[in-house]
Amino acid sequence: MRGSRHKRAPAAWMLAATGALCALLAGSAPAPAAFPGANGKIAFASDRDGNWNIYSMDANGANQTQLTTSSASDDNPSVSPDGARIAFKSNRDGNNEIYSMNADGSNQTNLTNNAASDDYPCWSPNGNKIAFVSDRNGNPEIYVMDANGTNQTRLTNNSANDYLPSWSPDGTKIAFESDRDGNYEVYVMDANGANPTNLTSNAATDYAPSWSPDGSKIAFVSDRNGNREIYSMDAGGTNQTRLTNNSAWDDNPSWSPDGTKIAFSSNRDGNYEIYSMDANGANPTRLTTNTASDVSPSWAPVVTAKEKIVFESNRDGNPEIYSMDANGANQTRLTTNLVWDISPSWSPDGTKIAFQSDRDGNREIYVMDADGANPTRLTTNTAWDDNPSWSPDGTRIAFQSDRDGNWEIYSMDANGANQTRLTTNSANDIWPSWSPDGAKIAFVSDRDGELEVYVMDANGANQTRLTTNMGDETYPSWSPDGTKIVFSSSRDGNGEIYVMNADGANQTRLTTNMAQADHPSWSPDGTKIAFESNRGGNWEIYSMDANGANQTRLTTNLGATNENPSMQPPPDTTIGDHPASSTTSSSASFSFSSNKSGSSFECKLDAGAWSPCTSPKAYSGLALGSHTFQVRAIDLAGVVDPTPAGYSWTVAAAAPPPPTTTTTTTKAGGKIVSCKLAKKSFPAAQAGKVKLICKFSPKSKVFKWVLSLKKVKKWVLVKSVKKTGSFKTYTLTVKKLFAGKPVKRGSYRLKLSADKNSRTLAFRVT
Repeated sequence: MRGSRHKRAPAAWMLAATGALCALLAGSAPAPAAFPGANGKIAFASDRDGNWNIYSMDANGANQTQLTTSSASDDNPSVSPDGARIAFKSNRDGNNEIYSMNADGSNQTNLTNNAASDDYPCWSPNGNKIAFVSDRNGNPEIYVMDANGTNQTRLTNNSANDYLPSWSPDGTKIAFESDRDGNYEVYVMDANGANPTNLTSNAATDYAPSWSPDGSKIAFVSDRNGNREIYSMDAGGTNQTRLTNNSAWDDNPSWSPDGTKIAFSSNRDGNYEIYSMDANGANPTRLTTNTASDVSPSWAPVVTAKEKIVFESNRDGNPEIYSMDANGANQTRLTTNLVWDISPSWSPDGTKIAFQSDRDGNREIYVMDADGANPTRLTTNTAWDDNPSWSPDGTRIAFQSDRDGNWEIYSMDANGANQTRLTTNSANDIWPSWSPDGAKIAFVSDRDGELEVYVMDANGANQTRLTTNMGDETYPSWSPDGTKIVFSSSRDGNGEIYVMNADGANQTRLTTNMAQADHPSWSPDGTKIAFESNRGGNWEIYSMDANGANQTRLTTNLGATNENPSMQPPPDTTIGDHPASSTTSSSASFSFSSNKSGSSFECKLDAGAWSPCTSPKAYSGLALGSHTFQVRAIDLAGVVDPTPAGYSWTVAAAAPPPPTTTTTTTKAGGKIVSCKLAKKSFPAAQAGKVKLICKFSPKSKVFKWVLSLKKVKKWVLVKSVKKTGSFKTYTLTVKKLFAGKPVKRGSYRLKLSADKNSRTLAFRVT
């Protein structure tokens, strides 16, 4: 029965939870924090409408919504790490294939498309890969492919059955089930298929592994106690613990994104339903209630916002500004005019879009809210103003204009005031792009005969050529960390995307295609580049990894033109209150903020790990020496500030407190002795001098000495013996100074001991 479990059409108990296996991945993007976010929706499979389809519901079971409506079997959903896509299995084309769709059920796409049975998809933590099972080589094995279905590669290779891959949150391991040792056990292997290791190793059936979001635990199913129950174990296979305990079958464990819950399916109430429980097995709660079977839960994180790409498209008859999610979903028209609205550019805080429009008769720079509302004209003249680019602090906009007879680079305040010309020559200077630190502007000029990339200071000074080629170099764009510039070049015969260091060195080609590729734009985290290309017959928006890999088409509009992508910027973090650069306090407090509302934060002290924090962040018990505090914002889409804010300071040793005035009176050899510290103290910042004055009565003879104070632990009186140079030592309290001893004329020494150091001073009684 175990073998047939994977080979025939899914019955209620047969469906293995790919979502369960990959649920943690839906919330385990490679962020430094252990748990990536709050618990969002749960995708699952149900046959409530007569055949298997994919549904979603809130984490409490509310708002159950059907996502697929195929007459075939759609099951085994797996939510992508960003919550935007769902991979699933469907036999709608005659055999089992892997499909993906948007989280709302739109854009359903066949990824595998072959005559074999492909099933149990599971997203990698970074969303770039999907592991799955295929029998295309004779028996079920684990494969991996790019998220768009390309580069399908076999990972396991043996005569046994390997099923149900589950990626570790750091992307280095894949857990899976296999009967290679005679019965089904949970195994783990490297992400490339190497080093398979049996974790469970017992005579029972162990299967359906699901990694916790922090990577410390693996939940799985076992019948070792007579029926199927949910268990958990440490990632290395130790501490195997039973979580559920009843006479029914509990299956398909799926961790919540915050690691506090496990969703699972169970037939404990007569048919298979979706349940959730605490991570330790407590508080099992039924989420679905119907007479059908609901199985294979896959838990997604809360996705309150997504990074957007704005672009221009003429799909509706004339060029307008559109926005879409970074994966191409939710394409939305922002402007509606019978004229041209083009060249969109995000403001640094993601709330505004600058663009060019000829709605008032000639091309001018406008700005509008991110949703297209409140368009406002910034420039007003009879010339053409185009290609706006925001400064990193959002206070200035660079643009190009031919108002002085040829194209030059200008800048202005974000409200259109103080328009200033930055370049001045008879050539054309165009396409400005501000560096992330606001110090430089890259641009293109034909002043040397062909279009080349130049860079200048933000005020127009120090204009320097970076590229030198016979082709045209266009559309420069700085990487978020300021180390690279991506651009388009026709040096090899057609427009391709290149990247170079910020100083022009190491120019490297990223795209290779007979078509054109233009207008590159970096993703907020610097891992992706969006660009436009006509390789499919018309201009569409594509994305690729920063090294040119995984080129993916994002828009599909036959006959329309989609151009000029602009990625929404990452958050920027600012430190407010902080300690002085040098302080004697062992405590420190920092306030901080982000330019994007709703951002969360992670803090780091010295060489420690990043951890979630809120403003203000306080520390205490700091050791003496130098310290460094860092903080980075994470916006609502999970994009991390690539340049954390930092502050360094020194905790110095506190100077000894100034001496207090102490007076004591006692009899010494029949005489009255009065000793006190002088009232004048020394500066706290440096060792100073303190006078201790003793007066004797009735003759009131006075002796004085000077002392450099350290941390005082005890006073000792030392009497001089000239011949031997040795000293007799007495423990001194003021009251016992000279007590019971005649005060004689002569030389004395006072020794101050502090830790292992001491100071000895001479004084004379006259």
